[in-house]
Amino acid sequence: MKHIIYFDETIPTIVIRVIGECSINDAEESVKAIEAIIEEQGKSSVIIDLRRFSASLDKEVRKILQDPRTTSGVLKMAMVTPHPSTRILGKIATSIMGRTKDTGFFKTEEEARIWIKTSSALSAKTLNLRLLNKNKPRQDEEYSNLHKTGGNNGT
Repeated sequence: MKHIIYFDETIPTIVIRVIGECSINDAEESVKAIEAIIEEQGKSSVIIDLRRFSASLDKEVRKILQDPRTTSGVLKMAMVTPHPSTRILGKIATSIMGRTKDTGFFKTEEEARIWIKTSSALSAKTLNLRLLNKNKPRQDEEYSNLHKTGGNNGT
């Protein structure tokens, strides 16, 4: 198997670097490696780096990866890919797996790590908006400030 799977204690999370194609044997070995890490470390979030993935999955590989038992010990799943086509395939797969709420898609691993570290109440979409609008106050803060001043003109 050419894919790299390890537990990163600094976050802590499982990191999977998918390299090239993913065969049935690769998928089965990957699942076993992830299960072994979860057995040793407990439930964990996962960062899946798809930047070097060739975006094609055999039907049997999809079945293995979509099996709910495959991700039962996974808390959050962060997919890293700058490629829109890979992102679309990932969104379809996570939708089929029923994992849309706890899965985020990111262009960089740094963004994925930040999301994994944040509280589970913060969604990936919210984080992406905050990253884009770092200096812009959130809508609820704007309302609060407006309410404190008594309106737009401060009266």
